Amino acid sequence: MGVTTLLSTVDSNTTTIEAQSAIAPATGTVVSLSLYIAATSTGPDSIELGLYTDDGGVPEALIASTASVVDPPAGAWLTLPVPAVTVSAGTPYWLAYEVSGPSVNYLTDSVSGVAVCSTFLASYGTMPAQFPGPADCSGFPWSFYATIQP
Repeated sequence: MGVTTLLSTVDSNTTTIEAQSAIAPATGTVVSLSLYIAATSTGPDSIELGLYTDDGGVPEALIASTASVVDPPAGAWLTLPVPAVTVSAGTPYWLAYEVSGPSVNYLTDSVSGVAVCSTFLASYGTMPAQFPGPADCSGFPWSFYATIQP
């Protein structure tokens, strides 16, 4: 579930947590999260990925997260395992990432029907149990998806 195509614009952020909406196409178990790291990424910043529940169109509670990765490989999908979590068909979720600085770049662009929310964090660390507010829910999504097994 999510955006599996390579989008056209390079994006970066600093000390933020960003999330994009995704509807589960089927009931199953999420086993990994994948974010495309743009070829322009230079390191040495860190990134981690997470999956949040939805609360009326905004991210709410963390249900899965990955380990933190330092200087992820550029020009490739960063695919990281998550502890198995079940999602339900037709239910909205939020794919999220957190970065420690602007050297990690991603691909973004306008995608119909995909919402985005972001918020600033005091510092990089473990993915928050609740999505921090207030959230700015504007912008474009990224090449970012969850792998679901039946």
